[in-house]
Amino acid sequence: MQCLHIAGQFEGDQGHFHQDLCKYLPLAKNLRDFRFQREEMTDDMLLEILCAVMMCLNLERLVLHQDDWTPVSDNLSSLPVVLDNFVSQLEALVLLCITHPVEDLVIENVREMFQAKVLPHRPAFWYHIGDDLPDAADVPRVHLEEIVQPISHFLKPPKSLHQ
Repeated sequence: MQCLHIAGQFEGDQGHFHQDLCKYLPLAKNLRDFRFQREEMTDDMLLEILCAVMMCLNLERLVLHQDDWTPVSDNLSSLPVVLDNFVSQLEALVLLCITHPVEDLVIENVREMFQAKVLPHRPAFWYHIGDDLPDAADVPRVHLEEIVQPISHFLKPPKSLHQ
């Protein structure tokens, strides 16, 4: 499996789906694209997913998207260190998009870390961290249509084979 997109509310599963996902994601050794979208995602769930996906060494693109807005908590103060380890481990990673409420100071610390440690050596690396999906104009088009905001791509009528 090279591409996995999961979206849903996962109501009433008492966290079993999330636990199973984190348990079995490391087995997806050939995973290149992973997009996980759910209505609510706690800070701990976000960190657990990042930890599990870190074992997918061929991962090139990751989108973790929370649909529902929740208040910012301070549980993600470790995010810069977590993402430093994450990106260092995943050498093929070219896109990281996390839409989750994060404090501005934490986002700034992540930005500074990427500017200093990642972007000088990996100029194709693109990232977004915030409480909403990025503006379409800010995302490289291939990533936008394939993984960041694929819904609009699915809603378009298919191209005619005779064009």
